[in-house]
Amino acid sequence: MNRIFLTLAVVSNLLLGGSFVLGLGIDVGSTPDQAALASSAIRLHLLTGVLSLVLVMLVHAIVLTYFMGTGRWIEETSQAYRLGEGFFERGRQLKHSVIPKLSAGVLLPVLLVPTGAMADPASPLGLPVWVGFSASTVHFMSAGTLVILNILINVAEYGVISQNAEVIDEVMGEVRRIRSEHGMTVEQDAPDSQHTPDPV
Repeated sequence: MNRIFLTLAVVSNLLLGGSFVLGLGIDVGSTPDQAALASSAIRLHLLTGVLSLVLVMLVHAIVLTYFMGTGRWIEETSQAYRLGEGFFERGRQLKHSVIPKLSAGVLLPVLLVPTGAMADPASPLGLPVWVGFSASTVHFMSAGTLVILNILINVAEYGVISQNAEVIDEVMGEVRRIRSEHGMTVEQDAPDSQHTPDPV
């Protein structure tokens, strides 16, 4: 899982950063030619922005699915081999520690969308004068905040995934020991963090 997550996280953050840079290059201008170029730039920014936000949220959803699946596997394996509650509790604590982070990672892109809609020059939406900032400024600040926070959230998620992989390795070590003591077949290859091994 570590390698899969790292690859997806890097791609999503690069795409998110690329969309941010494209947004910086948009200049509406005052002539028809400049307006036409701006319209094309806005469309490209919109498409890359939507794609990057979908991928960002997909990465966080995969993390949640991973912890749900491995948590269930640890629980069932602990019960089947009578390993006690220790491994399951550690896995549950790791899952609970990552849920607020990935929830923020899913919520932030959703909050960014309205600011982008208001920043579109063709949009009738806008911010009240009393806000003190233009819609494009608010969108710029929101997008920059999202880029930075998403990277930080991904780093935190990677750390928790690595800790969870260690718990899985320890469970597998105990399973091998118990199976060896009872004369059962033992899988020799140590499980890596790319997949969840079968409990038996």
